Amino acid sequence: MKRLSLLVLAAVTLGFAASVTHTFTYSPASLKLGTENGYTTVEFAGLPRVDATGAPDLPVASAQVVIPASAELTGFEILDVRYEPVSGTYDVLPVQFPQAYTTDPLTFPFVTPNPSFYAGVYPAAPAELTASGTKSGYRLVSFRVYPVRYDA
Repeated sequence: MKRLSLLVLAAVTLGFAASVTHTFTYSPASLKLGTENGYTTVEFAGLPRVDATGAPDLPVASAQVVIPASAELTGFEILDVRYEPVSGTYDVLPVQFPQAYTTDPLTFPFVTPNPSFYAGVYPAAPAELTASGTKSGYRLVSFRVYPVRYDA
């Protein structure tokens, strides 16, 4: 099928003695598709990319949510997700080896799509909890949110 879908809404609940719900929304106007080496490239609002070599080269957003200073995170739940399909079919460029910015960079071979990433929906979850901690007296919970998904 080789389709792309765009996350337009993800509602996440963080559990502690109380709970906090945070909604992530993304605009379809931020999606830019191109081509490179016969593959589709996916850009989204200048976001960085996933870093698994051989996986579909898709954008990832980092997000932080402030929770009460005395709270301890006990859970994370995705309440609602809405994706809009992007019309067409796409062979998304796989993540390549990172290239150093030097006068004499190493040359790496082209990385072909890794079947384990291209066999179904990637990434499997629209968001993932990455860390929780304290900064300047605030409790922060960090996420990776995937505004674009690939569906083989």
